[in-house]
Amino acid sequence: GGSIARYYVAGSYYNEGSIFKEDKSNDYTSSINYNKINFRANLDINLTQSTILNVNLANVYEKKFSPGASLDDIWGYAFMTSPNAFPVRYSDGTFSAPGGSSGYNPYNLLTQSGYTEEYWNSAQSLVGLTQDFSEIVTPGLKANIKLSWDAYHNNKEVRSKEVNQYFATGRNEDGTLNYQEIYKGSESLTYTNTVGGYKTTYLEASLTYDRVFGKHRVGALFLYNQKKKTYTASGNMLSSLPYKNMGIAGRLTYSFDDRYFIEGNVGYNGSENFSPGKRFGVFPAFALGWMVSNEKFFQPVTHIIDMLKLKASIGQSGNDEIGGGRRFVYLPTIVGAYGTYWGTSHTYTGGTAVGEYANEDVSWEVSTKTNVGFELSLFNALRLQADYF
Repeated sequence: GGSIARYYVAGSYYNEGSIFKEDKSNDYTSSINYNKINFRANLDINLTQSTILNVNLANVYEKKFSPGASLDDIWGYAFMTSPNAFPVRYSDGTFSAPGGSSGYNPYNLLTQSGYTEEYWNSAQSLVGLTQDFSEIVTPGLKANIKLSWDAYHNNKEVRSKEVNQYFATGRNEDGTLNYQEIYKGSESLTYTNTVGGYKTTYLEASLTYDRVFGKHRVGALFLYNQKKKTYTASGNMLSSLPYKNMGIAGRLTYSFDDRYFIEGNVGYNGSENFSPGKRFGVFPAFALGWMVSNEKFFQPVTHIIDMLKLKASIGQSGNDEIGGGRRFVYLPTIVGAYGTYWGTSHTYTGGTAVGEYANEDVSWEVSTKTNVGFELSLFNALRLQADYF
């Protein structure tokens, strides 16, 4: 790119086969084959000397063929089946199976069970705008806003079948094999389809400040974010509703002479899972650091220990996951229950009951975390880090 616009474009194609064999007489492919196409394009445009527009686009497409039977079954029966229990296929072309319906022929699972076709598509888009207020308001002040929308979709189609399979119990007088039918097959392919996916929108706006006054470095951050995620193939009414979160965060940092560091953070996050009045939680954090290697008394040994930093932090984090896949814990769930018989005809009517009771007092699960540690660099070649938390 140049002084006004910069761009990055990349793409790739990947293909992978497998060691699985297939029956060439079939009119379908059952061997594993995987393809992946990846594309990305990033564009940065200077709208003004202090305003930058970012546009990022990416897409990943994957496709896979495999046998109709599961790979676990194929490998499992391959390991469990003795090589001399029965032939892969009888000399007259009849498909073989173990006697007494005691399992499956892994060859039939691999080559005669139909085929599975899967594909995945993931698209990501982001638009961002950064404004530098250094010349307008004060040096070191910047604002940024980002909007992203992502979509993911997967589809699995299984076209499966089972061939007629037999076990030879002996030979007839004319020398032909005498068969016992083990599995009754079908010439047609059955069809099942499984789909899934989700779409996500995310908005983030931030204001940052970073400035040095002599030996003093001061930094600040204020951030707002919100996220909405919707599953496109949900199993029930509750999971089909969008998942929503929002919050604000603030951070203040200070360092003196690149030796002493202090940082304070606070998050104010909201979750849809809790009742009004309980949805937001405050989560503070505090950290200290000391760059010992920048002290004057440490200089005589810097040729050995070129960097030594001590650090400690304490803070709180929150969890809004109820567990068990439950949402909106402040609302009760209604389930079916035993009913009764009514009238002279004794007509049965099912009943209803409360499945999970409402709890309007539940809020964020809060955990307090601490961390102490050090970072060490020896001879400008070996770096060590240890943390206790």
